[in-house]
Amino acid sequence: MQNLVSLSLFLCLLLPPSLSIAQAAVDNLDSFQWNNRIVLIKTDAQTDSVLDSVREATPEIFDRDILWFVFSNTVTHTNYPNELAGSFVDNIVARYFDNNDTGVVLIGKDGGVKNRSIELNLSEIFGLIDGMPMRRAEMTKAAD
Repeated sequence: MQNLVSLSLFLCLLLPPSLSIAQAAVDNLDSFQWNNRIVLIKTDAQTDSVLDSVREATPEIFDRDILWFVFSNTVTHTNYPNELAGSFVDNIVARYFDNNDTGVVLIGKDGGVKNRSIELNLSEIFGLIDGMPMRRAEMTKAAD
């Protein structure tokens, strides 16, 4: 029994927090600050083309520490692997989108809004991110 407790404690210390402890459902973006860039996409149209775009760009999205959230009238899609609180969508839409507006919001690792646009253009988003000082430092560190 003592070995099992020791092993559990060791694994909790070794594994990243997202894997070692069951996380509570998130209801805002605060827990992502300094770890992830966020792309919020609100659309009232079919989401298939948007989802195809973000899924095709998975390596680039992963490389830039991006979490994306696609909000449509009926459902939310995301690459965030854990649970979202029931209030998450309402909180995010109220904070980042006016009325029933649709669009795309890029949020930096510092939690600040870096760009707003009407349509999803991943090349533009990647260019904006790659020009940010924190991202340039990440690329330099990765090259070393």
